[in-house]
Amino acid sequence: MTQQLLARFTRSRNRSPIVLLLITWLAVIGSASPSYSQTVGSIEGSVIDSSGGTLPGVAIQVTNEQTGIARTLVTDGEGRYRARDLALGEYRVEASLAGFQTVVRRGVLLTIGREAVVDFKLPIGGLTDSITVTGDAPLVNTTSSAVTALVAREQMENLPLSSRDFSQLITLQAGTTNVRAAEGGHRSGYGARISVSGSRPSSNVFTIDGSEVQTAFGQLPSGVTGATLGLEAVQEVKILMSNYSAQHGRSSGATVVAATRSGTNALRGSSYWYHRNESLDSRDYFDEEKPEFLRNQFGASAGGPVVKSRMFFFANYEGLREDLPLNPISRVPTLQARQGILPTGTVTVAEAVKPYLALWPAPTGRDFGDGTAEYQAVANRPTTQNYGSVRLDYSFSSTSNLFGRYTIDESDQSDPQTIGFFNNTRRTRNQYVTIEQKNVLTRRLVNQARASYTRTFVGGQREAVNPPSPSLSFYEGRPFGLVSVTNLLSLNDAESPRKDIVNSIQFNNDATLDLGRHSIHFGGVATRFEYNKLQFSREGGEWTFGSLSNFLQNRPSRLRIMGFNADPYRTFNQNMLAFYVQDDLKLHERLTLNGGVRWEYLTSPTERHGRLANLRDTKNDTTPTVGEPYYENPGGFFSPRLGFAWDPTGGKTTSIRGGFGLFHEPLLMRYYINAMDRQPPFWSDVDVRSVTGLFPNLNPHLEQLSKGPQAVHVFQYQPDNPYAMQWSASLQRSLMQNLVAELGYTGSRGVNLAGRRELAVPNPIDVNGESYYAPNAPFYNPSFTRLNYYDTSAKSKYHALKGTVTQRYSAGLHFQASYTWSKAMDTQSATLQDELGRTIMLDAFHPERDWALADFHVEHSFTANFGYQLPWGRELGGVTGALLGGWQLSGIFTATTGFPFTVTSSGLITHPLHTEPSRPGLAAGGDTNPVLGGPDQYFDPTQFVPQPRGFHGNVGRNTLIGPGFAKLDLSLMKDFQLGGRRTAQVRVETFNVTNRTNFGLPAALLFDAQGARVGSAGRITTTVTPARQVQLALRFGF
Repeated sequence: MTQQLLARFTRSRNRSPIVLLLITWLAVIGSASPSYSQTVGSIEGSVIDSSGGTLPGVAIQVTNEQTGIARTLVTDGEGRYRARDLALGEYRVEASLAGFQTVVRRGVLLTIGREAVVDFKLPIGGLTDSITVTGDAPLVNTTSSAVTALVAREQMENLPLSSRDFSQLITLQAGTTNVRAAEGGHRSGYGARISVSGSRPSSNVFTIDGSEVQTAFGQLPSGVTGATLGLEAVQEVKILMSNYSAQHGRSSGATVVAATRSGTNALRGSSYWYHRNESLDSRDYFDEEKPEFLRNQFGASAGGPVVKSRMFFFANYEGLREDLPLNPISRVPTLQARQGILPTGTVTVAEAVKPYLALWPAPTGRDFGDGTAEYQAVANRPTTQNYGSVRLDYSFSSTSNLFGRYTIDESDQSDPQTIGFFNNTRRTRNQYVTIEQKNVLTRRLVNQARASYTRTFVGGQREAVNPPSPSLSFYEGRPFGLVSVTNLLSLNDAESPRKDIVNSIQFNNDATLDLGRHSIHFGGVATRFEYNKLQFSREGGEWTFGSLSNFLQNRPSRLRIMGFNADPYRTFNQNMLAFYVQDDLKLHERLTLNGGVRWEYLTSPTERHGRLANLRDTKNDTTPTVGEPYYENPGGFFSPRLGFAWDPTGGKTTSIRGGFGLFHEPLLMRYYINAMDRQPPFWSDVDVRSVTGLFPNLNPHLEQLSKGPQAVHVFQYQPDNPYAMQWSASLQRSLMQNLVAELGYTGSRGVNLAGRRELAVPNPIDVNGESYYAPNAPFYNPSFTRLNYYDTSAKSKYHALKGTVTQRYSAGLHFQASYTWSKAMDTQSATLQDELGRTIMLDAFHPERDWALADFHVEHSFTANFGYQLPWGRELGGVTGALLGGWQLSGIFTATTGFPFTVTSSGLITHPLHTEPSRPGLAAGGDTNPVLGGPDQYFDPTQFVPQPRGFHGNVGRNTLIGPGFAKLDLSLMKDFQLGGRRTAQVRVETFNVTNRTNFGLPAALLFDAQGARVGSAGRITTTVTPARQVQLALRFGF
């Protein structure tokens, strides 16, 4: 049956994808193979009498305090009970048996995935005699080996969050890293780059109410600002960081699980307005004066009953309006250089380049002594973002529930080009629909069925503001192109038109089966991916010059331009099946084993209109092969997981946990996103080096160039399945009733990860273990002028020691503090441009040379967040008490060491036709990490020398460590009672309270094509956080 189903699934391009997925879903339901819900919790425990004997047949009633929905169970022959797949919220648990007093436990709070243990001891007495105990279940995890972290609703409401972006809360946890130096863009997405437990930022999976939401770039969908709105609609967020159960897959990194809020029997709501402007802000480090700034963020939410204890609703709207000043610093030719006067001598400025030389603005700042100087632009970037969500819950009975949710998040931004020719207009639009039904089929079996549809859109194009004369276009009728000169601001950094749309249809069926000591979860999911792409890559052309001197003398080193007959439209499809089974076996009251296995199968991509080609043999093929398969499918992948949780004392105050597992990362769009649409005969990518005498007019030449050798982007024809091995061990201890400490170790090893290499290079000669590229050596494959090769050759390794202390809210205080000491190593950290920085291997034939610290490595990281109800004014009454009492202070503090970075030199030194940057050599007695500190000269460039001609330099990857990071954000707020349940809250939030300047990475290019030292090397011109900003807010609640 499975083989027949798989055969039908893989032939789906000729059939209706929705029908096929429905067939698969029904097959999953019919075989009782599902994946139990990701946004629920459970309550379990045992019941004994006063002498310690087990009590079978005890009636257990579990009631949600907010909705009144109850579930009734009976303890088994060993006195155990287990209520699975309960909605999040606060619960009351009641145990009763004839001949014994009834015991009630109140205040049991269920969070995502929590297995709250509530044990009972029933005294002898009558059923009408009742004992009520108020208090949550123990915080120590004695049932699961998974490494997880929870962000509660209270943290979302009270902590100071810039842009009210809930993804910031992920980085409050031990083992997470926010890669702030990566800005992103429409070529790699705008969402936050967050590394969890040493995985790549693109290796995480994000789910909302159990439905996966992901962009084409493997990120959490966001607006163009990078912020993910909708905080008011989120109940809580759980981060599954390592060794989580077989229920979760499609990721070698973390799984971030968000649960949305639902209505209750009480009508509740809020409205809010957050405001910032420059009046109370500090001046940024690189600004001459404080520019105008305005941000307004506003919205409203409401939730409550439609039919009491039966039907509920929750709705939320949030808007963002921002006018953000931009003052970027870049490099332009000095006034003397424009006349041909350079520090190395005087050259004659070619007539052909003079009209383009005049397009650069005059310098406004520091002269670097190499013919370049700084220029600081002044511009404004307006942004609009709107978010809306509505959810309906319906309870047919205490054993049957249904909910549906629709979410939309769209944003627009006009980002001015540095020179001012064009604006980059950017847009995102994300929509999610989820419908889920849950049924308690028997007292042992709970079943859930879920269907969801997600659509993510990321787009960008240029908008003319003050464009150059059409006569300066390189080809008549095409837009103005790009002039790129080493170490200079590019002429025209406007983005090419691009759209990336991902439609995803998912069908899940989820079940949980209790069999005494066994709690079995088993499941499956069928997903249909459709990826629509439009990309005009270098439509206007790009000329590259290896140095300022070469530009002035009209000596280009490279031309890239979209040729004739290039079709920019593609529609790709993939289908995915996954099944798993997980057994949580209670071997002993103090020992639980967690074991499971997951199987995932992903089809090779197809193209709806047959525009599919790939270079199958990179060395010998002279042209791509048209047709399917795009690559040979590596087949399904089994991911076993095994772990344990041990309570050594039996008091649920201490746990020792550990585990190991394999985590598969399917070959989805982000692996081939830049390769699949750049293949002849459906695309023409002119990329030539012998271009002397052609600049700037291509009208007589482009047709002939389009018929010659092309550049191709190739995906490995026989890829391997990427995966990671993860292992962990931890000790958790309750220090006091509401205070828990945890010390743990986490490790991982990534295998067959996404890599990127340039194969259009001469065949190297091995000289004492180094690759030597002779000037006239034959190329690896002379049929192509560029061969950008995406494969599964990268690897990684990670080790971390972590410590966390958590105080649950008590006596007006809650806090969490985490420290991580880690080391992340890999051969490559990303493959998409703008994703993290450098994205291509140095030496295509010796990838081991790039084994070094990962781009997202942070050795030391400390984070803390807290909330404190200030004690003064509590005993005062009247107006004085109303003004002085009830103030709350909350905050977030983060401190980390810096990210590693690599110094580079022009690849033209290595070989005249080398297209990628190379690395310099180390001076005699030099230091590979010669950090001086400070933005003017962060590192000492004299420690490096140009690499020998024909070689890469001997300086390794990521040998230097960038500036560290520290930031304190505080929020001061007070609630005023307006009568009944109506409240007003005023709050003042200050971001970067100490006004610390957190610098970005320095300029790392050391030598141009002629081997001349670049004067700006080591200069820092950016910050990764703004200067101190103050935000005022007003909230109303009812």
